[in-house]
Amino acid sequence: MKRKINCETARNFPVVKALEKLGHFPNSETEQEAWFLSPFRSETQASLKVSKRKNRWYDHGLGIRGNVIDLVIMVLNCTVKEALTFLNDNPTSFSFQQQQIPFEEDPHMIEVVKAQEIKHPALIQYLGSRKIPLAIANLYSKQVWYKYNGSLFFAIGLENIKGG
Repeated sequence: MKRKINCETARNFPVVKALEKLGHFPNSETEQEAWFLSPFRSETQASLKVSKRKNRWYDHGLGIRGNVIDLVIMVLNCTVKEALTFLNDNPTSFSFQQQQIPFEEDPHMIEVVKAQEIKHPALIQYLGSRKIPLAIANLYSKQVWYKYNGSLFFAIGLENIKGG
């Protein structure tokens, strides 16, 4: 049985790992710190510094800082409870690369939670890296939140013939 975490234990979750779960990876990294493109806006120069020793982050562009819970709440625009659930879930394999999902075993294992206009900074950043204007992407696709094996994931999705 999975143990639920509280705020005190969640604060020990590495900020770098949380950013990776959210689809953000360091532009540069040393033993002491890592630099990321800000998940809060589009930028070309990394301005989000993560202190690995203190396990805290600071966004130089916005002048804001915090712990891992603050980061998840701001990126996902969620509650503390939802942030704790996100941090407590098994590490995601979120990636823009093809994922190996065993559709033939049980097609009902994936549950679409919601589909919305693309808003997540990681997805917008990805579209920018592919030179796809956000307006065009929103015409043809959605930001899809789905559950797979009890974990919550998000991706850019296209509607299929059956409306899924």
